[in-house]
Amino acid sequence: MEPERIPLVVLLALPLVVWFVASAVRWVASGELLVVTRHGVIRRVFGPGPAFRLPMAEQDHRLNDEPAEVGITVHARSADGCEVRILAELTVEVTAPSAGQPLIDPVPDVVDRAEKALADVARSAAATATVEVLTARLSDVVDGLNQARGATPPRALVLDVTLHEVDVVMGVTPMARAHG
Repeated sequence: MEPERIPLVVLLALPLVVWFVASAVRWVASGELLVVTRHGVIRRVFGPGPAFRLPMAEQDHRLNDEPAEVGITVHARSADGCEVRILAELTVEVTAPSAGQPLIDPVPDVVDRAEKALADVARSAAATATVEVLTARLSDVVDGLNQARGATPPRALVLDVTLHEVDVVMGVTPMARAHG
């Protein structure tokens, strides 16, 4: 190569090197996880600090590593047929996924299972006893949500369930509908 052309090659290559480094290096903040995937499968998981991914071959996804509160609303019928509405809040902590697993957000699954569990509890009680039964069985609900399903440990742990409101609609009963 001619000595005059070396600076030109360096000038042409420099933007590519800068682009590669800027695309490859990510900074992970405290309270976050950076999950690097290729074709939807987890390759690496990084905690706070610098992280690396291959540009154009791998994607990065950020997950909240700290407990988060998720609101849920449940509609069910009590054992005596009254409509029950429950407003609750889950405190959910996402556990770090393992390499080789598909990347799936575990929070919607936990929310669905929590809604079903609270609805089951509401269906098992009479309308006038719903609040007492729900309060008494909350720890069972949390334990059930945190149980491993099969050989897979839970990807999101429910730390707490807080009931904010339990409404029982007393105006329309099954008897009133049958005679109405």
